Amino acid sequence: MSKEKHRLLDTSVLMDDYKILLNLSGTLYVHSEVLDELDANRQDMRIDRESRYNAGQAIHVIHDTLQQQQNTGSREIPEGRGTLQVVFSGPHKKFRDADDALVDYLETHKDDGNQYVLLAEDTGLLTKAIARGHKAEFLREARKGASITDILQIPDCIDLDSNDRDTLRSRGRVTLGESSEFDDLINNQYLFLEGDGGMLMRYRKRGQRHQFSRLHLPDNVNSIRPRNKEQAYLLHACLDDDIKIMSALGQAGTGKTIIPLAVGIQKLREGQYKRIIIIRPVETAGKDLGYLPGSLEEKMGPFMEAIKDAYESISDGARRKPTDDGEVFEVDNMGLHYMVQKEILRFMTPTFARGRNLSHSYIIVDEAQNLDRKNTKLLATRVAQGSKIIFNGDPYQIDHPYMDRESNGLTYLTKRFLGQDIFSPVILTKSERSEVARLAAELL
Repeated sequence: MSKEKHRLLDTSVLMDDYKILLNLSGTLYVHSEVLDELDANRQDMRIDRESRYNAGQAIHVIHDTLQQQQNTGSREIPEGRGTLQVVFSGPHKKFRDADDALVDYLETHKDDGNQYVLLAEDTGLLTKAIARGHKAEFLREARKGASITDILQIPDCIDLDSNDRDTLRSRGRVTLGESSEFDDLINNQYLFLEGDGGMLMRYRKRGQRHQFSRLHLPDNVNSIRPRNKEQAYLLHACLDDDIKIMSALGQAGTGKTIIPLAVGIQKLREGQYKRIIIIRPVETAGKDLGYLPGSLEEKMGPFMEAIKDAYESISDGARRKPTDDGEVFEVDNMGLHYMVQKEILRFMTPTFARGRNLSHSYIIVDEAQNLDRKNTKLLATRVAQGSKIIFNGDPYQIDHPYMDRESNGLTYLTKRFLGQDIFSPVILTKSERSEVARLAAELL
């Protein structure tokens, strides 16, 4: 029988990934000095947002554990695998920081019958502990925390039995009866069918029945072709006129802006919408934007360069098309300048959306992770008859100093709208912009 593991956690580990408290088994020890550091660090704006978030969440987990069980020993961690004990040093001991307190605790308790393992990401602390004969481990977790899928608790794949798979393949749709197997699925979500001959599907809840539909997509929209299954999901949701509001969550280069814009231009040409409206939150919109020289369009120019880049990528592929005899002819007769001049394409900030009635419009809210809940509601309630609104952004790339990956407007809206008949969420994970962009998004 293996001995129970006793782990002493340093501040650095908890600030890198607070979920270590939930994922480790055995007894976890947190020193009171570590709690003091976590409390100070979660409010220190000099520390990066993700670390501050983890510090705050670690305190919440520890508080909830202590609150639920009123005893002085180790307590079971709610939703965790192990137990937790908060430890203290002698009342007359003073320490410069938590490092000294942890080493002192190891020294003081080295003969109490438990073999403690110090978990830290601080090389100096680890060296001190090992030099004194204590067991210590360097624990490095990617500073990403939970994935978007984990935050929203949306499964991304499923398996069906052979008969249902054959029906889906031959008829394009299969409807199944009531089953607890599908309780975790969300109405209008996209799924990948696992196993041999995997397929892209969309799930819909129909009363107590479960409907799976195979995706059928055009070869391209304005020369834009989906490069992976998640981009196919996004394209399908943008094209679906029954979906009036949707969110696209993903890191840089996943296609969350260019694909909705390509679909918007296509539907504009077909006469389905009168205009495309691009709304982008600007951190200085309420204060400093008014002091910039020029018209609103000129003020917004620097903030709309990403949209211009996306439009140019669409136009480069769609502008000329080869004919059978080798000649080329123009297929893009709506340039960006023309669309802006004729107000077919409009740029807007949340500040200027108040009181508006946006009808017959295809609306893209870009970088929506920088919206707070108030402005998210403001924009969603501007949508009038004949319009569609798409919120996109990366919950891990927030410029607002007082929001994190779960409290921002994009995540908030997605959670609140999950399951609604006119809403669809799309999560994108693979950057297709370039190898540099992909590695930067993953490593930095």
